[in-house]
Amino acid sequence: MGIFASTKSEVRIAKKVLKEKYNEDFKIISLGGRGGTLTNDTFTIKCYPVSDPDCIFKAEI
Repeated sequence: MGIFASTKSEVRIAKKVLKEKYNEDFKIISLGGRGGTLTNDTFTIKCYPVSDPDCIFKAEI
């Protein structure tokens, strides 16, 4: 079973947003939380900076 195209797109978007904000690369652990908004154009990720795998956090993109 592969990753859906929309999921791959969201992972790319999340990595880009995090890179622009923090100027470092991130590993996305999980993706979800798409509901609850009028347009459903936001989502939640669980991630960590590649340089510090112990620093896991959630972010809304």
